[in-house]
Amino acid sequence: MDHIAWMIVGSVVSMIIGASLHWLAAKDNCRNCGIAELKKEIVRLCNLVEALAEKAGMTVRERLEIQMLDKG
Repeated sequence: MDHIAWMIVGSVVSMIIGASLHWLAAKDNCRNCGIAELKKEIVRLCNLVEALAEKAGMTVRERLEIQMLDKG
């Protein structure tokens, strides 16, 4: 019975170590996959569209409709 208890404890400890290593390895995916840069580019392009709409003389209502398309 004592041998089985140590096997269970060893298995649980191994699972905890494996899960923590997996969590640490997958923790910073956004920097590796480029999602953060993509979000920055989207924000930049949305600001550009807003500035162009303002420069083109669009009404506030038309600019809000553009913003709604961005959020939708």
